[in-house]
Amino acid sequence: MDYVLNREKTDLAAVLGYIGNADKNISEGTVLETALNCSLETACQDMMATKERWGKPGGVLGYHLIHSFAPGEVTPRQAHALGMEFARRVLGEKYEVVVSTHLDHAHLHCHILFNSVSFVNGRKYQNTFKDYFGDIRGTSNMVSRENGLSTIEPTGRGRQYAEWKAENSGKPTIRGQVRQDIDFALAHSFTFKSFWVELTRMGYEVKRGPNVKHTSVRPPGGKRFIRLGGLGAAYTEEALQKRLAQGRAEGSSPQRGQDNEFV
Repeated sequence: MDYVLNREKTDLAAVLGYIGNADKNISEGTVLETALNCSLETACQDMMATKERWGKPGGVLGYHLIHSFAPGEVTPRQAHALGMEFARRVLGEKYEVVVSTHLDHAHLHCHILFNSVSFVNGRKYQNTFKDYFGDIRGTSNMVSRENGLSTIEPTGRGRQYAEWKAENSGKPTIRGQVRQDIDFALAHSFTFKSFWVELTRMGYEVKRGPNVKHTSVRPPGGKRFIRLGGLGAAYTEEALQKRLAQGRAEGSSPQRGQDNEFV
């Protein structure tokens, strides 16, 4: 609550003040801060005037992006120019934007704050995963590739923020416990069929089969099912089968009477 109610994180003027900190964005006497579709000196007033004009003064006031570069890849002026190019491609035709390049870390990075309401048609920016992976991250990678810079190419599926936060705080998570239970069941199974039996014996409910699109499990006492694919690349059915086969090849022969069927 302290974090989300922090005025510096929620107030448009305060964020503009933070990203425009002169101790962070001056290079060789030049302030690396630029406004698109508004005046730098009156950016906050311009953005709020747009909201009032379209009758949308509340809700999400703006969005704050950080466009970063690997240490040593670009000069301050290059970083700012590329941040501006990224902002123009994603937002330049419809939204008021302020871009400020900070130099206070080894990785130069551009803070990009833009109005949530378009000055062209009054529509609010749609903050969806599609917009992020398509428009924002896709455009960021495109600008970097065009200029011979590195990009981040993630593998697998990202984690929920709550899970990431809990793990970094040393706290157990439901998904982490499910992974441990699956690892345990896999280590104590010789066939894929006996693996599912072991999970069921541990109190898990399993949802899989030809008519099930995504194989899922529900832990004991859990309120909802968790997709195996959502636990990471090592927990898809295909990956589990490979891990099981590898363990079987490295281990000893099954005990007499054990089920040898591989399903």
